[in-house]
Amino acid sequence: MKRFLRLLAVAAALLLLCGCMSPIASDSPLFPTTTVERPAPEASQAEDITSLRVAYSEDDGLNPYEMRSEINQKLSPLLYDSLFKLDDSLSAIPCMAASYAMEENRCVVTLRGDIAFSDGSPLTAEDVAYSAGLARAEGSPWQQALAEVTEVTAAPGGQVIFALEQADAYFTALLTFPILKSGSAEAPVGSGRYFLQGEGTLALNENWFGGGIRRIKTIQLISQPDKETLIYSLKVGTIDYIYSDLSDETAANAGGSFQYVSLNNLVYLGMNRSGLLSQPAFRKMLEAALNRNAVVENSYFERAAVAAAPFPPQWPPLADLEYSRAIDQTAIAEYLEGLGFSARGEDGRLISSAGAIDLTLLVNEENSYRVAAAAQIQQQLKSAGIGVTVVQTDFATYQSRIASGDYDLFLGEVKLKANMDLSELLSPEGTLAFGGRDETLWAVYLEFRAGRAGLKDFLDAFYESVPFIPLACRRGAVSFTRAIYYGVEASEQDIFYNIQDW
Repeated sequence: MKRFLRLLAVAAALLLLCGCMSPIASDSPLFPTTTVERPAPEASQAEDITSLRVAYSEDDGLNPYEMRSEINQKLSPLLYDSLFKLDDSLSAIPCMAASYAMEENRCVVTLRGDIAFSDGSPLTAEDVAYSAGLARAEGSPWQQALAEVTEVTAAPGGQVIFALEQADAYFTALLTFPILKSGSAEAPVGSGRYFLQGEGTLALNENWFGGGIRRIKTIQLISQPDKETLIYSLKVGTIDYIYSDLSDETAANAGGSFQYVSLNNLVYLGMNRSGLLSQPAFRKMLEAALNRNAVVENSYFERAAVAAAPFPPQWPPLADLEYSRAIDQTAIAEYLEGLGFSARGEDGRLISSAGAIDLTLLVNEENSYRVAAAAQIQQQLKSAGIGVTVVQTDFATYQSRIASGDYDLFLGEVKLKANMDLSELLSPEGTLAFGGRDETLWAVYLEFRAGRAGLKDFLDAFYESVPFIPLACRRGAVSFTRAIYYGVEASEQDIFYNIQDW
């Protein structure tokens, strides 16, 4: 099974290649008992809407463990609550969980006592354990995220115990799977803000533990053949609210109002471990010579955020460190001197006894963002005296060349799990550690992931080795009709994150 899951991870990551933390405070629930007050609208604003029209795939249904379309998956948090939810900083915020404790290889979650399903029956630990079984089953959208879970047990006192293969201080970020009433998989019953009332309508769940819904009383499900039609439907007024991960430029022009959504899609510069690139000093020199801000601003524009670490930049632990990386001319000179480069040829390239530096940078020609980023990197490294030839290929060739090691550099993208797991990129057995493995770095990472080492300890070790160079994390966006002026908050995990307060 482990080998199967690793193969799944490789397949998913290659598609994207085209692309101990202090626990989240358990006394800060997602849905506080106080009501969020918003200022009254000005007279010039549109009349309040009480019904929202959203996209829906009739071919998919609303069973969260059988959904395959992204359109319907984005509806799931409206119908089914989870133990934790992810906000736009990608922090795990308690939802159904009243508290939790990380105990080495166990996570003990204590449930809130005021939660009922939409049919009025109370939530129990058995319901959570039942849902965890569905989430871990083969083919579930949550199977890969929960691959490290070895057992889930319902315990007395409304507690649920998750046994893990290894300690993981970030584990609660993975507990976003939908909670169903035990035995209701055939006709799912949830405890979310809404429930399915008849065909095509979501109505208020009067038993929802978060209290009343301020404005949106019903949600109309409007059938859409595919997500490519969403932008048109929003523009002509057929639907009111859509989400896009902005993976292509056409999705960036939805019209109306919009708000960016943080993603954990890491864009990075991969490096082979042959020739000069086998030397940490050379890899560190490349990292010190790159201007990430310029790369992102001139290729992704506002659709990505600069990543100085191999994690999303808005992630709170990074903010606590005030972590950043900048061009370091002194460090560049020291690295080059140590490598024997002290002169430049007529073309400006650095020269040593082995000759001038000339690297190939592999990029998928089908991704316009990364093609533009490759051109930026080429120009920057040229200024540093490093010749770079950008090689654009179709996706299949791009995959094949990376797998066979036929590259010096490549531009890649990987979607990190919600617990920010870097195992596939760093592990000696990592399926995405294409450029090589560093046993010392891996050991430090495991200590960090288990909570026995700090984030700074890991980042110091990471940039001592530089297995790859983080560049950016992409953004998605929610777009909506201008009639919605309520201060929308959205996250990738729940694009309707604060709909109860609109």
